[in-house]
Amino acid sequence: MARWIALAAGLTAALVVGLALIVPFLSKDRVLPAAIPQPSPLFGTAVVPLRAGAEACMRNAVVDDRSEVAHIKVGTRRKAGQPLSFRITAGDYVVERRHPSTYRDNDTVTFTMKPSRTPRKAVICVGNEGRLPVDLYAAADRTRTRGETRVDGRRVFPNFTILFTERGEAGFGARFATIAHRLATFRPGGAWLPWALAILLLGAVPLALVVALFRSAADDEAAE
Repeated sequence: MARWIALAAGLTAALVVGLALIVPFLSKDRVLPAAIPQPSPLFGTAVVPLRAGAEACMRNAVVDDRSEVAHIKVGTRRKAGQPLSFRITAGDYVVERRHPSTYRDNDTVTFTMKPSRTPRKAVICVGNEGRLPVDLYAAADRTRTRGETRVDGRRVFPNFTILFTERGEAGFGARFATIAHRLATFRPGGAWLPWALAILLLGAVPLALVVALFRSAADDEAAE
């Protein structure tokens, strides 16, 4: 009898957790990431320095059909911000933008753009059009992607961090199929992997809790 009570309690707890935490998380509207050519580092922060007039270009980057805003973090060495150029080249898809010197040290600057019609590999360039040096925040640890960054043609090890997001807001639940497709683009595993991970998180973890409670109750009965 105790085992069945434990089973019912476990199922009820899993249902309550799902309704109280998971459903609001999936349904809440937020700015969603699109492509992430280079994520932020996990440990130490690196930079790609740009002297006046220099340009950093990352090859083997990715843009997709929802990449509408680019986010790049810039350091000014406690000086005034400098005007920046921004360019994406992917075959016939070309984006050219500029950002004025209105940002401050360690700000994240953004560039709005028209998204590509399809996911594709691209070259992303950021140039310093000012008279003082700036630093692009970068990753040089295990998060470093297969991108290849060059400054004025010279290869550097860190890749500057860059994130593309959608312009509007949406919930994870409504966009999950799209997110799975994005994760599969230019990455091993295919689109099935995000679905498998979601099922594991939403199904296997609560099931493991129920099984643990059921076995615990069975052990208590056997000890009596």
